[in-house]
Amino acid sequence: MTTCARCGAEVGDASACPQCGQKVLSPQSSDQSSDQSSSGWTPEPPDWRTDTAERPAVRPPVEPQPAASTPGPPRFPLYADEAEESVSAHVEVEPDPAAHQPVPLDPAPYVPPPDPYGPPDEDADDGPGAPAWLPWAIVSLVMVLVAVGGVWLLMSGGDDTASDPAPASTVSEKIQANQSPTPRSTAPETSDSAPASQSASESAPAGDATDVAGQATATAPRNAPPNVDAFGNRTTYVAANMLDGSPSTCWRMAGDASGSELTFALAAPTTLTEVGLVNGYAKTALVGGRKLNWYAGNRRVLAVQWVFDDGTTLDQQLQSTKQMQTIDLETPVSTSTVTLRLVSVSAPGTGRSARDYTAVSEVSLVGTPAG
Repeated sequence: MTTCARCGAEVGDASACPQCGQKVLSPQSSDQSSDQSSSGWTPEPPDWRTDTAERPAVRPPVEPQPAASTPGPPRFPLYADEAEESVSAHVEVEPDPAAHQPVPLDPAPYVPPPDPYGPPDEDADDGPGAPAWLPWAIVSLVMVLVAVGGVWLLMSGGDDTASDPAPASTVSEKIQANQSPTPRSTAPETSDSAPASQSASESAPAGDATDVAGQATATAPRNAPPNVDAFGNRTTYVAANMLDGSPSTCWRMAGDASGSELTFALAAPTTLTEVGLVNGYAKTALVGGRKLNWYAGNRRVLAVQWVFDDGTTLDQQLQSTKQMQTIDLETPVSTSTVTLRLVSVSAPGTGRSARDYTAVSEVSLVGTPAG
């Protein structure tokens, strides 16, 4: 039994220690080595070229670095707070007492804080203001109402559209709301009150003369058929319209009425001093913002002849005006019937209001009734 010389472990017949790996010499080898040592023999070192033993590689010795001086502070501080420490560590500056003295400051003027609600509006009233969209809403509503009214007027039809033999694209007319019947005069009109009137004598006889046409009865050879105005009201063109005192109504007949006679039966025998008429359809209409002139659109009477019971006649030339055109009798005539003979009639007008009708809106018969 052989033991390891290094660790003392039992090696047995092994050539190396199982614990530490120490090579173990056999007894013979140990005896030989002892003999050689006793005889002074020194074994030769193994040749590295033939030796198979594993040994660590020989490294060159490491020389220690020479001791250096203490490194200085870094050139650039790593953190902001190190900058002041770095400077203060290497630079010693004596404090200046004057630098720590407080500098007196002038007191700043007092400035009031701004109003969070802004300056008051001088033009604003105390009540709540109207919303910004309200004016636009009112304007839009007015425009819608105007557009609807125009469409309604165009679609509802009007005077001279239902039964006139006019072109198919006729336009409805709107009666002026503020137009009122013209009151009949209780005295004969002078040439100053009727710009287009004619005078057969310098002066008219004085007396209780009045316009008796309102109490008379009118007869015409033909009447135009009735119609419907812009408001849906029925409109007629009978002879009685010449005696109602309203120039917005009329008698009319289709075509040229030259040679036709209109007869007026008075309520009582009357001494007439003045006669006259409105020689066309003295009516206007507003349609779609445009004014339609029915006086210029229909035919107008240009000349008439007045005939009385005793055969007396009086000729009258008429001008283009909507006003009542009167003429004085040179000699007053007592009569119960007056005949108005249409001598000359104009051609129809042109444009949207053109109508092929002869019209008379009003007749005036001024005189003194008998009794």
